[in-house]
Amino acid sequence: MIGVEPGQERERSEKAWLIRNSALAGGLLLAGRAFSAVREMGVAYAFGVCAELDFYVMAFMGVTVMQMPLAGAMQVSLTPQFVRLFEKEGADKARELFQQVMIRFIAVLAGIVLLSALASGLILPCFSSFCSVGWRDLILPLFAVLAPASLSAGVATVGAGILNGRGDFLRPGCAAALNPLIGLGVLLAFYRNWGIYALSWAVLAGSVVELGVILGTLWRTGLFGGIRWMPLSAEARSVWRQFFFAVGSGLIMAQTAVVDQTMAALLGPGNVSSLSYGGRLPSVVLSVLMGGVSSVLLPYFARIATRDEIAPRRMLEWVCRRMFLLAAILSAAMILLSEPLTRLLYGRGRFLPADVATVSDITACLALQIPFYMVSVTGIRYLSAKGLNQWMLGISAVNLTINIAGDYLLMRWFGVAGIALNTAIVYLCASIMVWGVVFCLNSGMNEKRMENE
Repeated sequence: MIGVEPGQERERSEKAWLIRNSALAGGLLLAGRAFSAVREMGVAYAFGVCAELDFYVMAFMGVTVMQMPLAGAMQVSLTPQFVRLFEKEGADKARELFQQVMIRFIAVLAGIVLLSALASGLILPCFSSFCSVGWRDLILPLFAVLAPASLSAGVATVGAGILNGRGDFLRPGCAAALNPLIGLGVLLAFYRNWGIYALSWAVLAGSVVELGVILGTLWRTGLFGGIRWMPLSAEARSVWRQFFFAVGSGLIMAQTAVVDQTMAALLGPGNVSSLSYGGRLPSVVLSVLMGGVSSVLLPYFARIATRDEIAPRRMLEWVCRRMFLLAAILSAAMILLSEPLTRLLYGRGRFLPADVATVSDITACLALQIPFYMVSVTGIRYLSAKGLNQWMLGISAVNLTINIAGDYLLMRWFGVAGIALNTAIVYLCASIMVWGVVFCLNSGMNEKRMENE
């Protein structure tokens, strides 16, 4: 191109690549959410509200309570190291790293899922509603089916991260979107004969199909040659260190939701439900937008960091400016439309006009977090790509402290809406801390480069 330097042309093409693949990943994630909603409609059609469904929900929570944070932590720890090793030393070394880490991760995840199921079985009798005669005969088969489903989903999450690292966002996204459709088909085919067990088998079938697509794609691309025990290399030990930092950070941040629910419960009956209703629309927007973008940014930052120290920082600033602008527009639209959207979604039956007003205020307050959440998570993906998950642990601890103090103060002034407002404050502080860390690290790199020159 005349008048354009090669570096500028490459940067322009990389920006187009980011936009294109973020839209692809976000679109597939949105499709998966839509298919999941259809599956939930099928569950409601087949079972309605019943005691057996309560058993299923408790069993599902029991086996997945640790699987999702563990799989997410391994994905953000393994993917950047895999990408860096692939770029520097080739596919064989990267494949060895994958094998070394995955066989141990599968063993750890299987043990955690089993312990979670056993712990749930011990805790459930403490609730009177689960002490009916024959409850063990009902729930133990659910655990037996849902445990391998949880394990399959965890392995698929990590495998999808590896495919993302090689620039493949189509097949992992399609596999994830296919999961609830497979489950819906199994559910509708067998719920009359199998009852609630059809739902557990539906979840297992969807997870196994998703995992099969992921492993099949890895096999065809030569990134997966089976799982066998190998000694840990220095890179694999680094992955596990980053994994433990990410797990600790995730567990700490998970407590913010527990704190919010507890504080809402202290305000009286109905406030926990109001907070839940008010958070659904912002959470969908965040998961679709940030889920698509973050799956692209993590391997991208890791890859370009292998050839240039300045390019990742420049692209980080470019991404964050545009993410903040887009998020601010969406946030403003959601604040303005919170009341009519709440009335459209919930304003019928026993959901009274006073409930619409309360939930719409909560939705508006939670919408304020969207720009700060997206900026902070983008910065965190940058740190993860550079193997700096240890900073996430400290930031998460400060976030939890701010969350507890802010909830206590604001709920006294604004009620349950104050808890929602404090969520925006927490992510504002998180974005400031993340960018403070990024700025300090970049300043240190600049000083080192100047000394070398």
